[in-house]
Amino acid sequence: PGAIAVNGAIVVGYKLAGIAGALAAIIGTIIPPFVILSVIFYFYAAFSSNYIVKTVLDGMQAGVGAVIASVVYDMGSGIAAGKQKSSLAIMAAAFLAVCIFNVNVVYVVIFCIVLGVVRTLIRKRKEKKR
Repeated sequence: PGAIAVNGAIVVGYKLAGIAGALAAIIGTIIPPFVILSVIFYFYAAFSSNYIVKTVLDGMQAGVGAVIASVVYDMGSGIAAGKQKSSLAIMAAAFLAVCIFNVNVVYVVIFCIVLGVVRTLIRKRKEKKR
């Protein structure tokens, strides 16, 4: 499930049964796809050597690449349209770190999460002072 599905499940679960409901909703949202993917993984080795299956999977890779490119374009154009120079600089730095300097994507994502939290806290403190 994507982040929207999990976040939606958290909100609904919390509204219905508090923390226990949120936890149950998270588990209920994550477990079915996890089980399905585990079963697919188990059979993948058996079918990946099949020419037709291999060809279909290769075709799917092209589709996934197109979807990722579309998401990157949509997110990047939203940042560029907002004309926040700091966001543009963060986006460029993340790109350079991953593509040029071969920094692991996980580290870039973690750094961006921390940076986003810090920026939000700073913005909220400034709003409180007004």
